Amino acid sequence: MSKAFHFGHIRTRQYTAGYTRIFAKDLKSLLTLPLGKYCLTDEYNSISIELKQIDNGIRFFKTTNTIDKQEIGLITCGKSASTKLYLTCPYCQIKRQHLYEFKKGYSCKACLKLSYASQSEGKQERLARRIRKLRKKIWDNFPDINNLIESAEYFPKPKYKRWAKYELERAKVIELEKEFWGLASSQFHRLFGKDWDSYKDLM
Repeated sequence: MSKAFHFGHIRTRQYTAGYTRIFAKDLKSLLTLPLGKYCLTDEYNSISIELKQIDNGIRFFKTTNTIDKQEIGLITCGKSASTKLYLTCPYCQIKRQHLYEFKKGYSCKACLKLSYASQSEGKQERLARRIRKLRKKIWDNFPDINNLIESAEYFPKPKYKRWAKYELERAKVIELEKEFWGLASSQFHRLFGKDWDSYKDLM
């Protein structure tokens, strides 16, 4: 991934959002299919695999058209109500719920040294994400759910919500919005100076 300038410094982190994933839950059919050759396909590409099984009954598949010829274990866990499937990372052999596709094949987040975008967020970005998440929980698909210019103070009460609970949840969102705009206002003031102060008075 190429380097890019980001707020005055060079960004060298690689993020999970830039990689396609394969999920263990989508490969449960490999636990019961006859052993042999198959093809894993998604909207971007396809990977040829050979489904195998060792003496103790544990299955794995071997990739045949990737740069690294990888063996990925299919490990089941029956502790929950339904059998959960994990994939073993071919590099660290740790059980994972999903693996990331890269130029040599598949690997886990740790081995690829990937980061979540949220790890690079500042306080203002984290607040914005939290506000939108809480709004979604309360108002679902209300049109202005992601528009932080619009205060949740003026959003209508959902019909199914009890007033007491709604008021508590709404008050929490409004409190976070005030904190968000306190940070945003300071940032805008640094950028626009007196012009921002004049505009803010009109809001």
